[in-house]
Amino acid sequence: MRLNAKYGFIDESGELKIEAIYDSTGYFSEGYAPVVRNDVCSLIDYEGNEVLRTNYFWLREFQCGLAMFSQNNRFGFINKIGSEVIQAKFLRCYAFRENRAVISKVYRAFAQLTGHNSTTKKIDQMAAC
Repeated sequence: MRLNAKYGFIDESGELKIEAIYDSTGYFSEGYAPVVRNDVCSLIDYEGNEVLRTNYFWLREFQCGLAMFSQNNRFGFINKIGSEVIQAKFLRCYAFRENRAVISKVYRAFAQLTGHNSTTKKIDQMAAC
């Protein structure tokens, strides 16, 4: 919901739930939403509590337990406690789906989640997820 050039959140009935204080927001996914306020990217919970403040330039919604972030023109992924599970070293990334994400460094590759770790494999071609 946008009000006076700021964003907040309403519920399904239209009732204001989180005050419109953010410069931009993502949507809620897996219990959290990425927000930007005064050039600071954070994650908030359903009550509007800031649960993680970051120094990232850009932060996306969680999918498969990971949120994509951008830092120094590279992309990586963090988990819900803010640990970088996949470091920001990729030129292009797409969100995880079914525990896999398409990524690009110099070659085409994909990352696959295996427990709490990830593996990266070089491939010649990959169809969109």
